[in-house]
Amino acid sequence: MSILNKLKKINIIKYDLLAFVIFFTLNFILYLNDLKLRLWLFLLISFLILIFFIIGNLKLIFDKETKSYILITSIISLALVGVILLYYIIFFCLFNHTFSFHKEYYMIFDDKQYIVYIKDNNESVIEFYEYKNLFIMGNNVKIVADYQSEKVHFNTEKYTNPFYVKYYYYDSNNLLLKVEEIHYNENQIITDRQKIYPEKKENYNNEEKPRTLADCEVLYEKRFANKILRYAVLDYALGQRLLVRVIASEDNGKTFNIVTEKDSLSLNSASQINFIDENLSFVVPNTSMDSTKNIDIYVSQDGGKTFTTGTLLYDTNVYYIGIYDVPYLEDGYLKLKCLVYRHVDNTLEKVDWIFTTNNNGLTWEFAKEQPIEE
Repeated sequence: MSILNKLKKINIIKYDLLAFVIFFTLNFILYLNDLKLRLWLFLLISFLILIFFIIGNLKLIFDKETKSYILITSIISLALVGVILLYYIIFFCLFNHTFSFHKEYYMIFDDKQYIVYIKDNNESVIEFYEYKNLFIMGNNVKIVADYQSEKVHFNTEKYTNPFYVKYYYYDSNNLLLKVEEIHYNENQIITDRQKIYPEKKENYNNEEKPRTLADCEVLYEKRFANKILRYAVLDYALGQRLLVRVIASEDNGKTFNIVTEKDSLSLNSASQINFIDENLSFVVPNTSMDSTKNIDIYVSQDGGKTFTTGTLLYDTNVYYIGIYDVPYLEDGYLKLKCLVYRHVDNTLEKVDWIFTTNNNGLTWEFAKEQPIEE
C-alpha cells in the first residue's frame, strides 16, 4: 500500500511536461544538425507523452484535494485534446487522405542507404532521406522520385510493363542539383538512365576533376547483363562544352575503363544519346538546324570506340528541321523522327518526317510523311 500511496502522490503532469520540454529540445538540437528522429520513434514518444498527459489530468480531476483553478485548467486541457482527437478521427474515417502519416521504408539506392517516405496516398511521389541508424535520420530531402508520368506506384510488388521514374537530386541547402530519368523493366531492374537536368553548367574551368572513372558525371547509361556502358564527362571546355567519352564496366559498376579511342566528343548536357545494343550507339548533339546546315548525328558501330558522322538526306525546300529524339528501333528497322517546316506556296507548312537507314545510321533517307501529332 505504501508504494501505491507514493505513486498517487507523483505529479504526473509535472514529469510529463518535463518530458515534453526534453523531447522538444532534442528535436530542436537534431534540427540544427540537419537530423531528425525516425518516424516510429517520434510517434512512440509523442503517443506516450499524450497518454500520460491525459492520465495526469484525469488524476487531478478526480483528486479531491485539487484546487479549483487547477481543476478547471485540467478539464479545459482534456476537452481541447478530446476535440482535436475527435476531429482527426472523424476526418480520418471519412477522408482517409486528410489524416495520414508518411509510410516509412528502408531502401538502398545507388549503393547508399536511405529512409524513404511516401509523400502521397497514390504512392507516386516518394522522398529519400539519409539513413543514419535505427533512431536518427537526415532532415533534408536528398532525392525525390516521381512515378506519376507512367501512373505506376512505388510499393507495387510486380509491374507488368517497363516504366521510368524521374529522380530529382538535392544538396544540403535543398537546391536542385540534377534530374535523372531512369528506366526499369518489369522486374524493376535498371535498363537505362539519362541525365536531363541541368541543361548547362557554369564555370567549367573551375570544376574539380573526378578521382576515378566511376566518379565522372554521367550523361547517359545503359546496362547489358553485367556490362554497363556510360557516356561520361571526363573534362570541360570553354563555351560550356563537355568532353565526353564512352566508358564501360564488366563487373557491375565496380571499375570502369575508357572505350572511346582518340578524341573525346564535344557535347552539351542537352545532347540526346542512345544505345540500340552493345555495339550500335547514336548521339545527337544539336537537334535543330536550318536548310543551309547539316544535322550532326554521331554514330558508333563498335560500342563507342570510334564515331563517324551520319548524313541526313532531304530536299532543299526545307526551312527548318528538328530531331524529336535519337534514332530508335521499330519493327526491326532503325528510324528517325523529325519535325519539318517547309516552303509551300509562300507559306510555311509543318509536318513530321520519318527517316530510315540501311547502313546502321551512316546515311538517313526520307521514308514517309505524316501529320503532326497534336
